[in-house]
Amino acid sequence: MGSLKSNIDTKKLIITVVIMLFIFTACYGYIKAKSREFDGPTQEEILKTWPDLDVIKILEPERYDEFYSAIRDSYLIKDKAAKNSAIMKNVLSLRKWFDSHLPEILNYSADDAVNYFTKYRSKLFNGLLTMDPTGMECFKSLYPSVLGEPDLDRIGKSLGDEMRQESYMEGFINSIKQPVKVDRLPASQVEEALTNIYIKLIERHGDLVTSEDINELAKNPKLSCEIQRDFYELISKEDSHLSAEITRYLNGSK
Repeated sequence: MGSLKSNIDTKKLIITVVIMLFIFTACYGYIKAKSREFDGPTQEEILKTWPDLDVIKILEPERYDEFYSAIRDSYLIKDKAAKNSAIMKNVLSLRKWFDSHLPEILNYSADDAVNYFTKYRSKLFNGLLTMDPTGMECFKSLYPSVLGEPDLDRIGKSLGDEMRQESYMEGFINSIKQPVKVDRLPASQVEEALTNIYIKLIERHGDLVTSEDINELAKNPKLSCEIQRDFYELISKEDSHLSAEITRYLNGSK
C-alpha cells in the first residue's frame, strides 16, 4: 500500500480520471413527439429537459437566446441521424460553456448542492451501464467520436425521466442567487483524500485507472465507465464537506 501510494501523482491522475469536467450525455435532452406532426417542443419542455439553460440565463444572459434557439431548432430536424448529430452538437456546446463556468458555480454552491451533483454523476454512469452492459453507450457519451456518437434517442427513452438534472441544477441556481461562504480545506488535505481514492480504484480496477490513452480505454469501454462510476461513488462516501471540497478541487475551484 505504501509503495503504491508513494508512486501516485495525484495531479496527473486527475487529468486521467476526470477527462470530462461536466458530463452531458443528453439523456435529459429527449423530448417525445406528441404527434406525427411534431412542430417542436414548447419553451416549458425545453427548459425542463435542459435545466442548465436557467443557469446560463443568470450567469451569461446574452448567451441564453443563442443556446435556446439552437436547441429548439435541433428538434425540428426530421432525419433521426441528423437530429442526433445536431443535439449532440448542442450538448458539446453546453458542456464547453459549463467547463469554463463550473469552478465559479461550485464556488457559489453549498456543500449539499455540490454533493448532489457528484452523486448524480455516479448514478448516471450506473444508469448507462445498466441500460447497456457492454459500456459502449456510456463510453460514447464520455468520449464522443472515439467509437462513434451515443444514441441519444435510446438513452433518452431509457433514462430520460429517471436522470433529469433539475434536482442538482436547482441547488446550483439557488446558490448562485444566494451565494454561500465556503470554508475551503487545505489542498494537501484534499489531495491526500484523492490519493486514497485512487489507490482503491487501482486495487479494484487495475492499471487502466492510470491510462492516459483514450484508444487504450476504448478497448474496454465497460471497465472505463465502471472506473468513472466508482470514482464518483467513492468521493460521495467521504465526509460531506470533504466530498464537496474534492469535487471543487477536481473542477478547478479556487
